[in-house]
Amino acid sequence: MNLLNELKRRKVLQVAAVYASALFAILEAVDVGIEALGVPAGVLRFVTILGVAGFPVALGLAWLFDLGRGGIRATAPARTEEGRAELAAAEEASLLDTRTLLIAGALVVFGLGLGAGWVLNPPPGTGDPDGELAIAVLPFENRSAEDEAIFFVDGIHDELLNRLSGIGALRVIARSSVMGYRDDPKPLTVVASELGVQTVLQGGVQRAADQVRVSVQLVDAATGTQLWAESYEETLSPVRLFAIQRDVSQRIAVALQAELTPGEATAIADVPTESQAAYDAYLRGKRDYFADDFDSAAEHLADAVAIDPGFASAWARLSVAHSSMYLFFMDRSDARLEAARVAAERAVALSPGSADGHVAMGQYHYVAFRDYTRALASLDRAAALSPSGYDGTLLRAAILRRMGEPVASTEAFSHAVSLDPLGVNAVSNLATSLLVARVYEAAIPDLRRALELSPGWPQYAVSLASIPAWRDGDLEAYRVRLDSLTEWEDPQGFIAVARWESAYLDRDVARSDEVLATWGVDVLEFQTYHYPVDLLHGLIRLAAGDPGAARPHLDDAIGALERNLEEAPDDPRLLASLGHAR
Repeated sequence: MNLLNELKRRKVLQVAAVYASALFAILEAVDVGIEALGVPAGVLRFVTILGVAGFPVALGLAWLFDLGRGGIRATAPARTEEGRAELAAAEEASLLDTRTLLIAGALVVFGLGLGAGWVLNPPPGTGDPDGELAIAVLPFENRSAEDEAIFFVDGIHDELLNRLSGIGALRVIARSSVMGYRDDPKPLTVVASELGVQTVLQGGVQRAADQVRVSVQLVDAATGTQLWAESYEETLSPVRLFAIQRDVSQRIAVALQAELTPGEATAIADVPTESQAAYDAYLRGKRDYFADDFDSAAEHLADAVAIDPGFASAWARLSVAHSSMYLFFMDRSDARLEAARVAAERAVALSPGSADGHVAMGQYHYVAFRDYTRALASLDRAAALSPSGYDGTLLRAAILRRMGEPVASTEAFSHAVSLDPLGVNAVSNLATSLLVARVYEAAIPDLRRALELSPGWPQYAVSLASIPAWRDGDLEAYRVRLDSLTEWEDPQGFIAVARWESAYLDRDVARSDEVLATWGVDVLEFQTYHYPVDLLHGLIRLAAGDPGAARPHLDDAIGALERNLEEAPDDPRLLASLGHAR
């Protein structure tokens, strides 16, 4: 008996070809499911083992039984008359008949189509037309019985944002652009349009005693299709909370087909603390930091690192709180700077692969010494670790502008706006960089956008009013536009200073005196300036060519500034004004 002819007679070769082709198509389908539908990765291994184990079983059944028009029956022995007739026919037949080739070929093509994406496309609405993957994580709903638990809910939300921001394939919208939707909810189509995304994550958190429940769903905003959803119920502990955040981040990446690098996967799985008390103190510190209460934030964050000295993220945020108090003239002491340095260095030493510590170090170098080179080195490292990290992106752009790099600064601020499209800080700073680069027409839409986002803030109206002066030398148009702002509230003195500036550019002493007489204060100051009225009286008289009349005013200003410098010897606003007075 010829074995090959016997295999053909018993249709073992046909079964082998169809089985192998079908297994190939099934494995490709499971593989696509893992990437696009969130199927657990272990399913592929299980199906592979099952398929390989089933192969000899299928061949054995083919040898013993024959499936024909009459149903399943035992294959006739070769020595019977029926068997000899079948064997004679098999000798004349090809290895595989046409039907078998067609079935096997169709299965192989189907499998190849799955693997190449011809059959199943990625979920719609997960990226922009240029292929970018963008996501907004809306504020989580507080489903706890206590309103005070909102600090915990917002903290979980922000921590998830931070983990997603470390995925290079994703553009993650910053916290400041999404938090407004808590008090002003809108249809997802509107949210997606305003933020420039196609995918939105919604969720809620319930904390009760030692239990926590987190529910999330990923939605295609254009169609309302739920791409993925999950609920987690755990005993409250940081380890379990971080495991939830890791799983959510990984499932989002899978659903959006955002490939994770090994470093990103490691960062997502990080467990920065195992202490619930330290984690609660950390989240309270972040809550106060976002409310600009830096002093209270520093107290909570100091508690967090006292409870867990190895908590790198808390050290990083503590450093930023300290340096922010120094930057915003709340505490310009050497002790405050030293606290910022120690905390930043500790954060980097504990977790060099986390962007937080490098952002803190960058802000320290910038705030303490205006050491732009070292600050940029730290922020570049942070950007590599967290491409969607908004704080580092914004600070880096600001430093580039101070370095006299308007083009690079404009590009960096444009990236910041893409991360924070509803944040007035990024939009207004982009406009300022365009003004510095003398690209006035491009700055106008951004200034108008800043006014829309913050309608009560006169600084942007002043910047718009100043464009004719700087672009065309049209001082009259500048003055007329400033005069049209009479109804604006001006607690920071932006309009007042601009009106004096307009008089100064015109060398108009009488108008300058009129403007200064309306202030009702001896000093006008803000984060970026400290102007004694006597200083401005003296400068306008110098500009008008009357140094004799200017000198008494300037001397009075010098005396006042020197007294202030005794208490704050490194205040750059005082030093700048003293330089003008002298």
